[in-house]
Amino acid sequence: MEFQSLNVTSENTDVLPFQMEYLPDYMLKKCEAELKETLEKEKKLLAFRNILEDDVITSGINFKEDFLIQYLRHSKYDINKALKHLRNYVNIRRKKSHMFESFTEKYLSELLSTNFFNVVPKRSPDGCAIAILQLDKWNMKHLTIEQFIQLHMMYIMQLLRDQMNQINGLRIIFDFKGTGLPLIKMCSPQNLYICNHMILVYFHSTNEDLFEYFPPSVLPTMYGGELLESDMEQGFSWIRNANNEQRENTVEGQPNIY
Repeated sequence: MEFQSLNVTSENTDVLPFQMEYLPDYMLKKCEAELKETLEKEKKLLAFRNILEDDVITSGINFKEDFLIQYLRHSKYDINKALKHLRNYVNIRRKKSHMFESFTEKYLSELLSTNFFNVVPKRSPDGCAIAILQLDKWNMKHLTIEQFIQLHMMYIMQLLRDQMNQINGLRIIFDFKGTGLPLIKMCSPQNLYICNHMILVYFHSTNEDLFEYFPPSVLPTMYGGELLESDMEQGFSWIRNANNEQRENTVEGQPNIY
């Protein structure tokens, strides 16, 4: 998904925290205007369930209501598109079930190679959550490509339990500084296929380019922003909690966090 540049110097000056417990009224209006979540929501949800019950791939799975709404919002309540994406999810989950498992707490706390991912404590002005992947921290001798994807899968699935993220999406900064040929060798067709079906990202080339998409107030100092290293500790705390929550994640999905 390619995001439009933000005019961060004009009306988009207010930023919200990453961790929230409610949906602002204007976000509900945005959901209605942009994602077509109208008074017909319940009728669309029921129609979606009926189709899933008769589908050869999804029949017999009692999906959580919040989980189905994730797919309907992503597809702007186009049931056929939502069905296509959900069928892809079920197929991948059946073929790669281990990719959806959580990790032991000891694994995350002691293996530095798992610290390649963090969530910024503030949102972009349009409400998107911001995540940073520092790929030079990934030691492929300690963390295989499948474990890398498994961690990434957990992060994305838990992030999407936040309704703000369902409505506004995620912005992911891939930091390739310090990486080289070993990383490129990992980009096999199969691995790229999995990533393409699970994540949507936009790549930035320089720190200066980032200011077209993010105000300095939501970026860490290593990218020329204003957030200190201590500010980023909140993200690591969220990651530990997200990993614990992933233990309850089944093919049926999970309820929203609020």
